[in-house]
Amino acid sequence: MTSLSISPKRGDIVRYLHSKLEEDTTLDAMDSSLEAEILRKIPEDISEMYVETTSLGKLPRASTNRHISRFLLVALNIDAILQETTIHRRRQKLNTMTDGLGLGDAYGATLGRIKGQGGEKARLGMAALMWISHAERPLKARELCHTLAIEIGSPDLNTDNVPSISTLLACCQGLVVVDKEVSTVRLVHFTLQEYLQAHPELFGAAHSVMAETCLSYLNSHQVKAISASLSLELQNTPFLEYSSLYWGVHAKRDLSDCSKQLALRLFGDHNNHMSTKILLKAQKPYFLLKNHEDSIPERLLER
Repeated sequence: MTSLSISPKRGDIVRYLHSKLEEDTTLDAMDSSLEAEILRKIPEDISEMYVETTSLGKLPRASTNRHISRFLLVALNIDAILQETTIHRRRQKLNTMTDGLGLGDAYGATLGRIKGQGGEKARLGMAALMWISHAERPLKARELCHTLAIEIGSPDLNTDNVPSISTLLACCQGLVVVDKEVSTVRLVHFTLQEYLQAHPELFGAAHSVMAETCLSYLNSHQVKAISASLSLELQNTPFLEYSSLYWGVHAKRDLSDCSKQLALRLFGDHNNHMSTKILLKAQKPYFLLKNHEDSIPERLLER
């Protein structure tokens, strides 16, 4: 097998930095001297730096991974610098970010910026990272946005509380991107998944929160009002499929008292609940082929 090592050239990095500087809206926090320093120091320091992705997990020592990580480090560095609001603070950040920091340090700094936004922006950013890094399958952008609007324990779903995907991406400070081909959200790089797994304290009882969120969704008036006799139409309830299929998986990993109460509430009307139909539809291929339904004992079909 022939492998091709792709390294970002200095010119590519400089062009990328130019584009980021042109997007800068805080013009009074930039002057020609600082801009020149950014265009000189970041390409020099990053190109000489060995970004050890294997320190974040048991990853192959592929040179391509290192090159991708170098370019990612460039992106995280310039984003961190442009977040500052004065020339002095930006110059300080430039000196810090190019003074031997590796990819793990850059992730830590970016997470610090996410938390530093405060209020709802910080909550959305960290919650999005939790869901993307702990979900049982890739989430669609609409699924994630609706998920983050759910209030645990509330019987109502408020669509006015659903954030836009652009707002959500901004809250994540560049650590989350949308895969346009399949409309799913993902982490900016596979090493970020490794970093988050190595720091479980960032999210606390993640699976417990996810189970409670799924069950709150399924117990909402809007979802319970959907007739199980209807076809599986999920356009208005994009989180219905995921919550139906995976709330039990998350609860099994970390079952809270809140999840127990919500699950008992769901079981009280499970025969008429749309989630039961979704579960049966998902389980059917494992033991039943459509063309052989008549040959299956009736007692199995009733289960």
